[in-house]
Amino acid sequence: MGLPAIGQQRLRPEVTPDRLVPFLLDEASRAPELWNQKSYLCRVVTRDADGALRDDGIQPLQPFVDEAGPDAVAIAVEENDGDAIYPALYVRQAGRVAPDVELAPDPPHRFEQEPDQAELRSGLAAFLP
Repeated sequence: MGLPAIGQQRLRPEVTPDRLVPFLLDEASRAPELWNQKSYLCRVVTRDADGALRDDGIQPLQPFVDEAGPDAVAIAVEENDGDAIYPALYVRQAGRVAPDVELAPDPPHRFEQEPDQAELRSGLAAFLP
């Protein structure tokens, strides 16, 4: 799809609150950008002024964590020193990012299972209406 031409608005599809957890876990399981750039890129969902959740696409993780911005969540694929691969959730509210929520590694890298869904829902509890 690529970047929008100058003067064009980027598409920001709405993500309903009930689809946020499955959407983020699907990205953590399948997004090639996140897998090829572990701990560098993330998928961002931002809350608009009207409260709607919008898919803001793939973005660098460091500015999301280090810079102020609108309320949003991001998921990244990360790898620890023991080579375990796992999704990490970041929640930004009131310009601050809460400590990340690290999901348990899964060797087949299927992060849509119920334990992952429950852990992500818990991490998003303060963010979701």
